[in-house]
Amino acid sequence: MSMLEALTIQGYYQNQEEKEVLIFLNTHFNYLFQITIKQSNDNRDDNKHQDAQSLTFDFKRDTSQDLTLILSNPENTITFPQDYDEKASFLLSLARKLTLFYHEQIAHLDYYPFQVKSYSPSGDLVYDNHGFDGSFFSFHTDKDQKLEPWIQEQLKTASNHRLTMSVPAASFDQILMQDYQGLYAKDGTFHGVLSQIVNLTPLLETYLKESGQALVGWSDTTSGASISNGDFDDF
Repeated sequence: MSMLEALTIQGYYQNQEEKEVLIFLNTHFNYLFQITIKQSNDNRDDNKHQDAQSLTFDFKRDTSQDLTLILSNPENTITFPQDYDEKASFLLSLARKLTLFYHEQIAHLDYYPFQVKSYSPSGDLVYDNHGFDGSFFSFHTDKDQKLEPWIQEQLKTASNHRLTMSVPAASFDQILMQDYQGLYAKDGTFHGVLSQIVNLTPLLETYLKESGQALVGWSDTTSGASISNGDFDDF
């Protein structure tokens, strides 16, 4: 079972409304963030200087009445509407933005050469690095594409919450696999799916070299992705 490691965030507020937003995030997105909630004051910039190496959640304070959260970068913001905790469309958008922010912090996945995607618990596409998926004729994914329900169901019922399929490679020197991994918090709550294309060739070459074995007579001649027989579940 794959576990998410929550990021430590310094959250600053000046009034009760801002504090309640931070408490809401810390409660409902605790699988992504552990927020240390601190009250700001006139010297809050000095306070934040002490946490210069930390990620921060703060609020934009201007003449407008909007409650706008800044995610470490002044250009990365989320504006909270009235009764935000009752607006389903906003909560879905909020989950997507926070999940994307989380993934941006834990790895530079945009530069990973193979395709990496993450999906929300409802199967909505949250992130796509548009990496190579094994086909030279592939197109960028529609942002609204959902994970196929049968894949999510198999991930939930599998003992290791994992599903691996072979992918026909455009190059003969690659053995590509599509790997789906269910993401679970420490309390066992399902929080989505991570999908990635993995090239097994360098892994197999290292294994065969170290074990003194040889790879013979194996090839995938299917015209599409096929479910693996479990031989590569540990990769």
